[in-house]
Amino acid sequence: MIAYAFIVLLIASATPSPTPTPYKPLAVPTPGATPWSSLSLAGVTLGESPDDVRARLGEPSVENVKPEQTVWTYAMNDSHINVNVFMRHGRVNSISAALANGAKLSKFADPYGVHLGDGVDTMTSMRGDPGDLSANRNSYTIGPGFTWVYEFDRGVAASVLLEANTTLTGPLPSAIPGPPGHDGSSVDKSIRFKAANLRQAALAQAVFLAQFCDGKGGWVTTARAQLSDPQTGMATLMYGVTCSTTQRTAKYYFDVSRLPK
Repeated sequence: MIAYAFIVLLIASATPSPTPTPYKPLAVPTPGATPWSSLSLAGVTLGESPDDVRARLGEPSVENVKPEQTVWTYAMNDSHINVNVFMRHGRVNSISAALANGAKLSKFADPYGVHLGDGVDTMTSMRGDPGDLSANRNSYTIGPGFTWVYEFDRGVAASVLLEANTTLTGPLPSAIPGPPGHDGSSVDKSIRFKAANLRQAALAQAVFLAQFCDGKGGWVTTARAQLSDPQTGMATLMYGVTCSTTQRTAKYYFDVSRLPK
């Protein structure tokens, strides 16, 4: 009996433990293969759910769960890039990408064509002058609701962050203006989004104003005014904007009449 037990123990000890499958860095997403809007980075769009992210990028290499948010990390470009997806309330609220493991250059680019590893002059030639500038940090606010932040190390873009300026609790609304014929270019053509309240309407307006302008520029909000017509009872919100790359100015009007607070 003792000899039998010894043989079983010997066989068991000789059985090798399974080897964990090493994490394989992802390829760099390309505009043709992924959603590529001014509100997406690394193929992930603000407002998406964890299932959406997992379906596109797979399981993260690292998961960091905290009470206030969950962070998924993905290695890309032969581990030269780390992408972090920050989720709160079950939705993506910000996304970042940074050079890693001593990398100075990468194939990784944001929707505006800025590569991590590009110099400051290259970035400003593609994005225009930043709204907020410091020694190692350039920020671009697009529309009234979203911000792109670039951080530099020794003169090159070392990281980029896309974040919503308000907590997202659902998918981003459609930026398609309506009703038909209303493009927001005048009060008579004010855009009216389908929204249950002012907060949802403001988010839809922010998504609309976050679209590209004149190629790869971004709209910068320069003015905001509430207009009202006592005779018709129509309430209109006007945004004055300037394109970051061409300095073209425009005004967009949104119908906020009869929206519950």
